[in-house]
Amino acid sequence: MTTRNSAAWWRNHWGHSNLVKLDRVDTMPDGWKHWLQHEVAIDTAGTDPFPSHQEVIEADGEQYLGFARVVARRRVSESRETPQAN
Repeated sequence: MTTRNSAAWWRNHWGHSNLVKLDRVDTMPDGWKHWLQHEVAIDTAGTDPFPSHQEVIEADGEQYLGFARVVARRRVSESRETPQAN
């Protein structure tokens, strides 16, 4: 998913929901490096129709930008279960 929100934000956001059970919410180790490599590659190839984020990622210095991983499972509520035949 593409997002501008941190793993902590996603944990808080989905943690209030009864729709899902969070299995894992964290930040991908060195995710910012992967993002930077991607930006450099598409900038070099000239295939990105949008301005590059390369300067912003480099200026961030690994403080805020990266990839959040959110793994959740849908909870089955009684109202969503198939009705039992009597």
